[in-house]
Amino acid sequence: MLSWDDSIKRFSREHGTIVNIGPVDTGKTSWIAEVLHRRQEKQIGIISGDLGQVTFGAPGLLSAALVNPDVESLTDIQPDRVFFVGKNQPGGRFLQTIQGLNRLTTWLRFRSDTIYVDTDGFVTGPAAREYKRILLSHLQPCTVIFFGDSPDLVPLLTWCQSQNDIAAAQVTVPSGVQIKTAQQRQRYRLSRLHSWFRNAGPMELSLRGTQIMSNRTAVGQMVTTDVYRNIRQIINTTPLYVEKSTSWMNVLSHEFIAGEYLQALRREYPDHRVHIEHVSKWKNKLIGDFREDGFSSGMGYVTGWRVNPPTLVAKVHTLREPGNIWMIGYTSFREIVQ
Repeated sequence: MLSWDDSIKRFSREHGTIVNIGPVDTGKTSWIAEVLHRRQEKQIGIISGDLGQVTFGAPGLLSAALVNPDVESLTDIQPDRVFFVGKNQPGGRFLQTIQGLNRLTTWLRFRSDTIYVDTDGFVTGPAAREYKRILLSHLQPCTVIFFGDSPDLVPLLTWCQSQNDIAAAQVTVPSGVQIKTAQQRQRYRLSRLHSWFRNAGPMELSLRGTQIMSNRTAVGQMVTTDVYRNIRQIINTTPLYVEKSTSWMNVLSHEFIAGEYLQALRREYPDHRVHIEHVSKWKNKLIGDFREDGFSSGMGYVTGWRVNPPTLVAKVHTLREPGNIWMIGYTSFREIVQ
């Protein structure tokens, strides 16, 4: 077990990918800040991998940046690349979180010899252990730093020690680290979102020219004009979006569809599982895009829609040109649009 000061001295000189693992409020982010300020070289890679208590960027985004040791505050860093997850914790989005962190780490490896990855505090229970183990397998770090002596860390620490290409170290948590309440953590998330959306502007997404992914859409292809007209007649209203695969049909509607119309639609397409989603469920949900390079341009939230032409309206903060695939997140922060 290394002391706080000894670990900072040691790892401010080492290179490679260094990943922090530990429960919430064990000093992981503070440790990175202190190590960074002691380094001599320029262009150090930093990854904010805690979706809720972000180091920089905004909740719901995984962010990466190249920074110099003289940066005043990690929270003021502007991301160079972001990956949209749309949730403030990895539960239910484990694969997306692992994919995003892996992409960001790979991007930084071509640009810096040293990368620090700040991860979330989800370490308790079998699901957390498996999530972190698979994450480490994909990131392939040189070193994993474990913060504190919680029994929850033992299985992961043992696994790392069994790997020939991973060095593991434990760091004592200093007494000065403050434990935040749930209310304090929520206030921090909202403050980060307020900061992000301060630079947001309106954006309109054509539902005919844009692929929209959610828990109920993007399983197939947008239907043809003839099928669209047929569905419009059956449900007696103009749908915003209709897609169909070999076994699914998803309809996005701006009106509540009576049960008789839904049953008529299912009779018309008996080989498909038909689902109708009311667009109001997307109001205030986080929304992000995916570009051809595999990253996101930024993040926004849904503010409304139009029927003619079918359009989703959002307020979005982008860092670069957006892609043509957009995903509706799981998290809704209604407080930011009051």
